[in-house]
Amino acid sequence: MRPLIVGEVAECIERGDIIGWARGRYELGPRALGNRSILAAPFTEETTVRLNRIKRREGYRPIAPITLESDAPKWFTGSVVDPYMLYFNHVTSDDLKAITHVDGTARTQTVTRDRNPGIVDLLASMIHGFGWLRPA
Repeated sequence: MRPLIVGEVAECIERGDIIGWARGRYELGPRALGNRSILAAPFTEETTVRLNRIKRREGYRPIAPITLESDAPKWFTGSVVDPYMLYFNHVTSDDLKAITHVDGTARTQTVTRDRNPGIVDLLASMIHGFGWLRPA
């Protein structure tokens, strides 16, 4: 076993790989909240198909995104600050096909360094290291 290198995980996701992520504490119940999650790039409908196949779910089921709380208002409107994925928000970018449900919404989880430093480091690496969707 070796230490997790966030940049390597980000590179895998950038290539289109789907990653199983399990870190820190666990939660009881249906929500991963960034500690036990399946992670993938949010850009294509193909990602939704692949994820639903992996999870053995119906094809129409939407994929829930994790975003930095500071960036959430740039991509979503509604009850944007939501660390527990309780609310649906309207997606404001056509580039986020994998996480946009047919009605234009997504059930978004927002994260901060205080709540989940590991997933924040990964998201920051993908956004800044690979030039993923940068908020205007």
